Amino acid sequence: LGGLSIAVVDDDSSIGELLDMVLSARGANVATFARHADLERALEQGPFDVALLDASPYGAGLGDALARLKQAHPELDLVLISGAMDPGVTVDRLGVTWIRKPFDTEEVIEVVRVVRAKTRADK
Repeated sequence: LGGLSIAVVDDDSSIGELLDMVLSARGANVATFARHADLERALEQGPFDVALLDASPYGAGLGDALARLKQAHPELDLVLISGAMDPGVTVDRLGVTWIRKPFDTEEVIEVVRVVRAKTRADK
């Protein structure tokens, strides 16, 4: 994951800290945010390669928020993290990968690798 810039949005600080520690240990540059608005402000300053997004900070506006992110930042790979059986959005239609909580950190690492490999192959 060396050199990747990864944003983590999760209102549970322990999850953000865990993902920061695990991804940083593998060479990624990680920024954690408790709120979607904080991510939006950070995106104004510069791009991220991947965003790991907990569904709960988005509430009922999840689908719209993901669509707006994809439209405004098409280069950003989105990975939705949700404990729900169904995150309530058409994940495939939005081009978003989904990891279900509780997750194994190795699963997160593998998903990030896979989505980045797909992005590189598509270019």
